[in-house]
Amino acid sequence: MEINGNLQIKGTFPFKGAMVAKSSAQAISNNSNTALIWQTETYDVGGWFANSGDSHFTVPADVSYIKVYVQVTFAVDGIGRRAIKFFKNSSTFAGAGNVRQSNPDGSISDIYQAVTPAFAVSEGDILEAIAFQNSGGDLDVSSGATTWFAIEAVG
Repeated sequence: MEINGNLQIKGTFPFKGAMVAKSSAQAISNNSNTALIWQTETYDVGGWFANSGDSHFTVPADVSYIKVYVQVTFAVDGIGRRAIKFFKNSSTFAGAGNVRQSNPDGSISDIYQAVTPAFAVSEGDILEAIAFQNSGGDLDVSSGATTWFAIEAVG
């Protein structure tokens, strides 16, 4: 096949994806990977998020590739390390975003973002955002506009 000139693709390409947020803070136990719980559905095009209080998105039918995004705000605390990452079916995977910082600034809330490249999925796969901290005690992940989790079908 040979293409000469400008390639134009016409048609409708419907968006599939979802975004959720926290309406209340969540305590993250010291030295533990903790799945974040989401209470507020911002949007859900395609049936990714089942219920308030769930920790995950479920991949619907007819989706082969996705990207996931998360932003997490930890409460003010200058001790230890913070990390966020993604799990697929309760395990890490190639391309899983993983952000961590040691000895965060103890004077302000720490905001972390992680993203993935496009990666292959199957119907029914479970995606979670995982938080970790080791401040020596429980540390809250804040609610509100600065803590959210999103997923997008890209193929």
